[in-house]
Amino acid sequence: ISAPPVAQAQLADAINLTDQGVELLTDWPAVGLRYQVDINKLRVQLINTRNRLSSDIQESYRDVKKAQTAADVARLDLEVAREQLSVNLAQMQEGRLGLNVVEQTRMIENQKWIAFYDAQYTLEKARWNVLRLTGELLPSIEATP
Repeated sequence: ISAPPVAQAQLADAINLTDQGVELLTDWPAVGLRYQVDINKLRVQLINTRNRLSSDIQESYRDVKKAQTAADVARLDLEVAREQLSVNLAQMQEGRLGLNVVEQTRMIENQKWIAFYDAQYTLEKARWNVLRLTGELLPSIEATP
């Protein structure tokens, strides 16, 4: 008595699965070694990512410090320009200085204002970048009223 064709196919599939299972069981050392190699690759990638992130954060903190210094310089430069304008206005009222010199000083003061605002913008952008890299950007935005 022979088995129906469907049963023969199921039996053949079971034998193939058993054969594959035997192959897998006898191949465990190679599979384990392959997984260990994969794990080691992932560890190296993790270390490289950590190092790159740490380097990026350090560079961003340096950028913040540099931008802070530039903003301080721009603020001091603006204060000097404003003080010079005050002096020139006083001298003009005394008649010792012409209007064209005062207007030139006002243009310089306006340029210093622009430099000051640019420096402030650069500083804010550097601070936001640090927050982005440290993962604190979203909480910082959410905490802002």
